[in-house]
Amino acid sequence: MKRALLCLVYLIMVAWAAGDVFFRLADPDTLMPRTTNEVFLGQPISILIYSDANEPWQGGLFLRGQDRLRGRLIGRGTEPVLRHYPDSCFLDAGPQARAMLWKDSSLYGFDFYTEPLDPNAGNWFVVDYQALRPGSCTLEFYDYTPGDPNSWYVPAQTLVLENTPSRDFTADGLVNLEDFAHFASYWLEEGCSAPDWCAQTDLDWDGLVGLADLTLLSEHWLRGMPGWQPPLPPSAGFEYNVFYRLTDAEDANEITLAVGESVRLYIQKTSLEQEVRLIYLEVAISDTDLGWIDNTEYDPNNPGSSTAELLAEPRYTFFDYWGPGETQPEGIVFFAVSFGEPVEDGAVASFLYTASEPGDVLLELIDSSYVPSRRHSILIHQVDPMQSNASGGQTYQSASIPPENQSGPVPEMAVEEAIEFLETIWEENPDIREQISEEQWDDFVEKVRNSSI
Repeated sequence: MKRALLCLVYLIMVAWAAGDVFFRLADPDTLMPRTTNEVFLGQPISILIYSDANEPWQGGLFLRGQDRLRGRLIGRGTEPVLRHYPDSCFLDAGPQARAMLWKDSSLYGFDFYTEPLDPNAGNWFVVDYQALRPGSCTLEFYDYTPGDPNSWYVPAQTLVLENTPSRDFTADGLVNLEDFAHFASYWLEEGCSAPDWCAQTDLDWDGLVGLADLTLLSEHWLRGMPGWQPPLPPSAGFEYNVFYRLTDAEDANEITLAVGESVRLYIQKTSLEQEVRLIYLEVAISDTDLGWIDNTEYDPNNPGSSTAELLAEPRYTFFDYWGPGETQPEGIVFFAVSFGEPVEDGAVASFLYTASEPGDVLLELIDSSYVPSRRHSILIHQVDPMQSNASGGQTYQSASIPPENQSGPVPEMAVEEAIEFLETIWEENPDIREQISEEQWDDFVEKVRNSSI
């Protein structure tokens, strides 16, 4: 509704005439069409909006709900005050074209407006898409029609992207020696083609399982283990100086919880030479059927009634906010402002999470502030209370289990065989030494050597 009101003036200005407007995936540099909807983590793509008509148009491209955790739409160039990204507008859209960022607790994306008088047919707008986590991610494309309020809420088209950064060939949730053994069995295999791509080992789809695929595998080695983080996409262009992470009271980012039990969780902040005066964070639940957050709203007359708490200091308490928001009741939003000194490092907020069904739940952070940040989630393994009773102990525990106490399937390839395989590749293939530094390669080999799963 807010976006509709903001654009009411624009609707009055234009004399609308319907035309054909399209969107498609494109190469970020050449804008040539992409023939697949699979997106690798760290390999950006672009979404191009174009038309064969020359009438004024307005519409939008958005990620909704949990899809905001899986991908991000990024404008080109920026005017911070107006939220307009001028480099995302092409000349054919007209000199007054606008690409306006819009984000709330349900949507993240852009509203687009062509020249209100006489745009030309051709390429109108472009934004970049960044895959953040594996899985399907749906893009919603809107064509706003004057007089039709549903056009603001019902997408005209959708496109499902498949984010596929995982090299988990065995589908057991880990990238380890079993996956390496599977990959090695197809080494230098030729003639790989869709849909099998040599049992998915041809990661770059060039028809050969070779050095490029090995590089892609090494970037995700031990994915699924506690503490693993995806590689930072090279297109980011900046160093992160603000970090947020979700933890329990013992500073663990992976815990086990019995169904029906609750745990207090904390949002921890760490800054490196970056002053933060605005906290605008949302906690989103990966599966809302498995758990919930108590969004008891703040009552200044009875502070003890709130289970959620802002801990950021210093802050101007007049603007304190936490609660479900209007469109995201399954999560919680925290908002705090400091007009003087920057917010100190440490816990900036806490809340109560309750497990309702068995299963694995990921709680993730969304940062809507103006300072780029890197965020770390918390993984909660939820088990039936009977498991706790059978073990004779408390189910809730931080999941920092030493590797030597972990059990798992015995890999088909021994560590020694894997090391020998990698050393042979390094010695006999000069191309790999041009793609990866010796330090990076040695680090990968050492991680394989220390594998105990």
